[in-house]
Amino acid sequence: MGLRFLFHTPVYKPAVAAGPVYSVSSLAEHLVKAGHMVTVVTANIDPATGMLITRQTEDKICGVNVHYCPLVPRAFQALFPWLRRQDLFRFGGDFRVWVRGALAECDVMHNHLPYAWGNGPASVLAKRFNKVVIYSQRSSFLPQFLPKNAYMKRMYISLVERAVLEKSDVLIALTTEEVHAYRRLGLKNRIEILPNGVDTSTCEATEIKSSESILKFLSRLNGSPFILWMSRIEPRKGLDIFLDAFQLVGKIEPDLHAVIAGPDQKNLLVALLNKYKDSKIGHRVHYAGILSGDDRYYALMSANMLVLPTAGEGMSNVLLEAMASGCPVITTPQAYFPEIGSSKAGLIVDREPKAIATAIKFLSNLSNEARKEMGVQGKKLVLENYNWTTIASRYARLCEELVGKSNRSKML
Repeated sequence: MGLRFLFHTPVYKPAVAAGPVYSVSSLAEHLVKAGHMVTVVTANIDPATGMLITRQTEDKICGVNVHYCPLVPRAFQALFPWLRRQDLFRFGGDFRVWVRGALAECDVMHNHLPYAWGNGPASVLAKRFNKVVIYSQRSSFLPQFLPKNAYMKRMYISLVERAVLEKSDVLIALTTEEVHAYRRLGLKNRIEILPNGVDTSTCEATEIKSSESILKFLSRLNGSPFILWMSRIEPRKGLDIFLDAFQLVGKIEPDLHAVIAGPDQKNLLVALLNKYKDSKIGHRVHYAGILSGDDRYYALMSANMLVLPTAGEGMSNVLLEAMASGCPVITTPQAYFPEIGSSKAGLIVDREPKAIATAIKFLSNLSNEARKEMGVQGKKLVLENYNWTTIASRYARLCEELVGKSNRSKML
């Protein structure tokens, strides 16, 4: 008989709010495929759009049981506007009563994102029921996201989140940098590295079922080579650096196009594109909108390279997807993915336009065979180390060990 998991996360499908939705749901779905039972408790709002998720309170998505809670602002948030973040809202709908009942039927409770209000009540109740508690930071405590002058975050960690962290049986880190981030907070808990992954079934398929919309979009390029930037459109993802680098390259590569894909939650895209509208590269910069499913893989397989000049990542899903698709990548040291360079799957360069432009020119001047070999190395790296089937199996083995220890301690 498989294990029974309760995942607590402030955002889940069908929300489109970027990486955590994909990584949490992928882990949950692969655990279900392996014979385990997973229940998710989450909010009924998609932070990417601010829209209510109009599903039933109880639903089932890809075999995963999902319970949606309404979000309720807390009293102090009316007084302090800068604290009106949705992840600090209280879960309504008798959250504690529901979690108490769910915990009676589970072995492991996992808090998947810091700062969420429900982390505290869920971990307290889990410990009361002698359940295994696991915690993921998903890059939130890295220096880029928790600088020394982040006084409000650090105060919240000291007053609220630290107790949740210290109650956890295991802290999950995506990379060694996240291990260091936990230790800088003075935490003594056991830490295990468990990276993000990709669903390899799509990238290994003989035929990608791309939509008419992506085929129509790419047909506008008339077969010209293009470089791809795909992520959330926000400052730390480096779209401005990507465009500045493309402007430098575009002057000497007249046939090269740039394609942008991703949600524009902060309405930054128009201002960025207007900067280049009247330049010589303006007509060669294209926005593909939000790409999902097979369309993402089709775009990655069609691109000459993916460029992500990020200022910080836990573990970038799009870098994994690009390599799984056989697409060479260019990124920065702040992606915390040194294997890209050591496996010769791409280039890691400084986060500034000239360095990015030099890397783009280098890859563009390679033969098709040389770029294809980089893609082969990237695909090999991901398939061997970052596929969800393997990662879910490692996670399940860890939890089986923890549950076994917990059960033995109850008998003493």
